[in-house]
Amino acid sequence: MSARRPLVIAMMVVTLGAGTGSGATPPAAKSPRAKAPGAGGGGPVVAVVGPLRVEAAELDQQVAKALEAYRARNHAEIDAQLQPLVRRQVLENLIRQRLLALEGRRRGISVSDAEADAQIRRDPAFQHNGVFDEAKYLAIKASNPGAYAAAMTQVKDALAARKASEQMERDTKPDDAAIRAELERTLTRATLDFISLQWKDFTSAPEPRESEILAAYAADPTRFRRPEQATLSVIAVDRPALTDSAGASDAGVRAWEQRMRGRADSALAAIRAGAHFSEIGALYGGVKQRITLRRNLLPAFWRGSAHDVASVFAAVAGTVLPEPVRATSGWVLVRVDAITPEHTAPLREVAKEIRAGLRASAKARQDERELRALYASGRESLRGEGYHLRYAIADTASFPPGEPTAQDLERYYRAHLADYSSYDKATGTVVERPLAEVRDDLRAHWSTERRRERTRDAADRLRDAWSHGRRDPALERSMTRFREIGPVPAGADLDSGWVGPELGTALAARGGNPGAEMLAIPSGLLVYQLLDVVHDYTPTFDQARPRLLQQLAERQAAEEQTAAQAAFAKDPSPYRLPDRMEFTRILVEPTPPENVTLTRAEVERYYHEHVNEFSVQEIVHIRHILISPAGPGAA
Repeated sequence: MSARRPLVIAMMVVTLGAGTGSGATPPAAKSPRAKAPGAGGGGPVVAVVGPLRVEAAELDQQVAKALEAYRARNHAEIDAQLQPLVRRQVLENLIRQRLLALEGRRRGISVSDAEADAQIRRDPAFQHNGVFDEAKYLAIKASNPGAYAAAMTQVKDALAARKASEQMERDTKPDDAAIRAELERTLTRATLDFISLQWKDFTSAPEPRESEILAAYAADPTRFRRPEQATLSVIAVDRPALTDSAGASDAGVRAWEQRMRGRADSALAAIRAGAHFSEIGALYGGVKQRITLRRNLLPAFWRGSAHDVASVFAAVAGTVLPEPVRATSGWVLVRVDAITPEHTAPLREVAKEIRAGLRASAKARQDERELRALYASGRESLRGEGYHLRYAIADTASFPPGEPTAQDLERYYRAHLADYSSYDKATGTVVERPLAEVRDDLRAHWSTERRRERTRDAADRLRDAWSHGRRDPALERSMTRFREIGPVPAGADLDSGWVGPELGTALAARGGNPGAEMLAIPSGLLVYQLLDVVHDYTPTFDQARPRLLQQLAERQAAEEQTAAQAAFAKDPSPYRLPDRMEFTRILVEPTPPENVTLTRAEVERYYHEHVNEFSVQEIVHIRHILISPAGPGAA
């Protein structure tokens, strides 16, 4: 808290100014005496601080100065609604000054006459063109010693208050070294290199050797190439947000974007004028940092052009782009924090990735050995039925519809006229959209139906040929996909793609009966033929892999379960859970006030007990009322 207000001795100067100018001293009886602050001169008082007072005249004077300063700075009058607030702030400042003066007295702070006199000499009233006017000062001091003494008292109180404020600041000021250390700790950034080791990454299998990691890193350097990228900080200029009414029309969206562009340009101009990027960001919801941008991988909010991307990589680190960049909502101001050129990632960045890949490869090799051992030991148990079949997929995308003739569009239009008709309430008739207006839509629908017709026709002919024991090589080649496989184990996936489960379900439904069938699939039609069933068939290792993987997973899970039970039996302390409390909670909803039944006696009793809540404090107390008649009349 500081009380460094100007020391005003204008009262003494005005009191004696007339006599000084004429070279004569006015009579003592007509010379008003200046008063020390809070000394009390008989005027109206607005505040009392201990023995000191704040008079209405001083308050009015300081308020007038504050309003004049506002006008000089802003070239406009302050809003009338804010003037009471200004008056309150000025009054609080005057009270604060009195409190400091009393604190100075309590602390025993003394101000010498020399200090007070030196302060008076620095008053603008005794300066002329920036130079102290000794003659004017001595003339005023000699002509009215009472006013000078009052001014000295005023200055001493003010200086004592100032010294008290400075002492309080020193007493309460935190240690600069502690603040500096805290700021350095908060603002300092450290770059750490570390390797994260997690228990789940380690198994009983041997870990990859360092030589293997180095060899894998050197074997394929292109695998670890990192593209050029920029690290950005951005300020989103999108407030106030686009309203629903404005967003309902293109014109409203364009007008909002123009307003946001204007605000973005203003913010950018402030940054160029010297404002800190973080200060501007605080006005728009903060700065988003550590945003990565690559030429082929842009941030989700980025809607800038190729020129904006080029500007980012052409900028010097630490600079702000000269133009705002369009975003999904509004605009963004972009600061380029760092540019990282294309490079090969150092080993410390990719060592963990390489190590994980080598672990996975080692585990896959171990699993492969165990799978082959399972296959060798349980081959006889894998025997069963095998299917020999062929199948073809007819995808609608593989059968072009061709170009429709005018007659084709006319027939399609007439056949689907209901789709292009609507009821007109005004005339009470059905209105048909003309063919010329819907030609493009007709072409699209005709092409779709034509593709389906050609696909179905090809699939029907292929199924008919296979059902009668014929082959049609040309028709089979026209299919999207054609395969003849087998024998394959019954119940196994007959294809690695999505068609495998479809075929497996269809074959299971046939019960092993040979024949040809056609199925509808999402992209078209599937035609298959079960040629024959091979009994007592032993699947190959690749065909048995799914079943072997399941057996291996079950065996490994059992081994892990056994190991976990043994570890728990040996030392259960790591798995001990903390104490737990179980309780039941019942929530009772309070009765709404409007549903509470009250008697008149209860209402009156509550009113009398809380009458102060329903009363208005006395504002004016009138002792006498004087009535003055405006003119003659009857009494």
